[in-house]
Amino acid sequence: MKVNTIIACVTLAGTVLAVPPTIDLSSMTAVVAAAKAAMPALKQFYDSNKQDTGSWKEYIAQWHESGLYWDFFYEYYSYTGDATYNDWVDNEMQYSVGATADFMGGNSATMSLSGRWNDDIGWWGLATMTAAEGVTDGIIAPHNIIPDMNPKYITVTNNTFYQMYMNWDNSCNGGIFWSRDRQAPKVNDRYYKSSITNAQFIEMAARLLAATGSNEYKVLFDKTYKWMLSTQLIDPVTYAVYDGLDSRSCLRSSDMYSYHAGELIAGLAHIYRYTKDSYYLQEAHKHWGHVYSYYTRANVLVDPFCLIPGNCKTPSGFMWGVYKGLGDLYLVSTDSTVKSQIATVMQASAAANIQATCNTDWYCIRNLPPGTDHTMTNGTNPRDQFETVAILNALAQINGASTTSRGQTIAAPTESGSEGKSSNIALYAGIGGGVAALLLIAGAVYFRRKPKRHTAEMDMVDYNDYRTNTPEKKDPAALAAGAGVAAPRVPRNNAVGPAGYGQQPQPGYGQPQQYAAYGQQQGYPQQQHGYAPPQQGQQYAPQGYAPQGYSQQQQGYYQPQAQQYGQAPAGQYAPQQDYNYTPRQPRAGSH
Repeated sequence: MKVNTIIACVTLAGTVLAVPPTIDLSSMTAVVAAAKAAMPALKQFYDSNKQDTGSWKEYIAQWHESGLYWDFFYEYYSYTGDATYNDWVDNEMQYSVGATADFMGGNSATMSLSGRWNDDIGWWGLATMTAAEGVTDGIIAPHNIIPDMNPKYITVTNNTFYQMYMNWDNSCNGGIFWSRDRQAPKVNDRYYKSSITNAQFIEMAARLLAATGSNEYKVLFDKTYKWMLSTQLIDPVTYAVYDGLDSRSCLRSSDMYSYHAGELIAGLAHIYRYTKDSYYLQEAHKHWGHVYSYYTRANVLVDPFCLIPGNCKTPSGFMWGVYKGLGDLYLVSTDSTVKSQIATVMQASAAANIQATCNTDWYCIRNLPPGTDHTMTNGTNPRDQFETVAILNALAQINGASTTSRGQTIAAPTESGSEGKSSNIALYAGIGGGVAALLLIAGAVYFRRKPKRHTAEMDMVDYNDYRTNTPEKKDPAALAAGAGVAAPRVPRNNAVGPAGYGQQPQPGYGQPQQYAAYGQQQGYPQQQHGYAPPQQGQQYAPQGYAPQGYSQQQQGYYQPQAQQYGQAPAGQYAPQQDYNYTPRQPRAGSH
């Protein structure tokens, strides 16, 4: 399929764009070349618009979108072997994971206060999973060795996976919460179990299973997918995927967004590729059937929710995961009809995107009116390039570009380089400590600086990447008091926070003290149902849930025994008869 370049220009939002490129979208060589040409513009504006946390400034791309952004680079490397951007990307990822090998600690107290929810860290964890698949046994920033700052990619994903699982409980018979804060001021956020969070967890489980061979990930995959089916978050007939449910009533939202299906398709494709169990492929095909019927217009992928003016950013970001999921399904499907449909839809979607935004240099960024949300001050929208690269990455692999795991060279730390980076890290840590001290004095938050370990000790099969081997340095009281509580995120896209934002927790049914997640019980009794105070040596992941071979000595992130984990006290979670479900407000069109 070729993009027609007879049209001299395309007018979009009052902006005249140059002639789009000519490309054969069915050619692997052409699409790979296009992706290579598009990468410089993907990188171009980041360095002048970044935060010191390895992410874009929020007014351009929200923090969770930065996780997707890095995934584009890791995916590009995995099928091209072009390492042009690897060191640059890894150095930014190094800032993001800090000395804790996760996305919930890091170098600055502000990171713990930035509203990082389970779906947010999920996108970042999937990015490091892509990196792990592209580099055999790879570590972050192998050419910038700093003590405590070079964990394995897969370690970071694994830690993120189990952090998300910490927010599973038995209300509505299971499921992971959207927010990490059971005391969130906004009631819907406090009780909401979102499909995207659980779908990300499913994809992560499938890919960790393939990377490690540990059956524990398959157990958790099946448990979560069956839960989504049993609650009818996945419609048993149409395979529409609904946005989530409220854990007090178990009532399902009627909202649907395309990325739910994209993540589930990806997870099912990955687990089928590893297990060869036809059930998973059949499920993936059913989800594709719904995507094809509901989320396409003239074979171009669209999200109907975003057709309503004001609902979404442009681009919405919803489709980035869909493109990748369809690429994953195409590679494993044995159904020629499905493969033909996916190829047709991806080529048509690529053509529509390229004609609307790209010039012959594969610069695909619109100039919008200054002040437009999620643009730079001059109205330039770098997220347009995200969309184009997401499409090209998926289409390259559909056309035959294969993902390859490559080796990695590790540079010895140099005195000057190490000192320079360490000084920066010390600066961030000092600033973070100062902010935390002020907040502690005000009584607003507890902040605990996570202990460090040496790089040589960091390994995917040892959760100790978060913690110390010296028990006397632990501070259980600080942990129980609420270290690392995440602030709720206000809707963006030039939207004002919804009425009632900041209201106090409501008394009665579902009070936070009944099932506050461990580490989020500030001001509540120490003895939580199923979340006992920490005891030396307890596991980060509950016993019985850590894959075989994982360390039993976890001394810094604590969870109860498996038989306690997530159990709801009898009779305390029955929905009130007069409870009325209020759908959650979508967050800026990309949750």
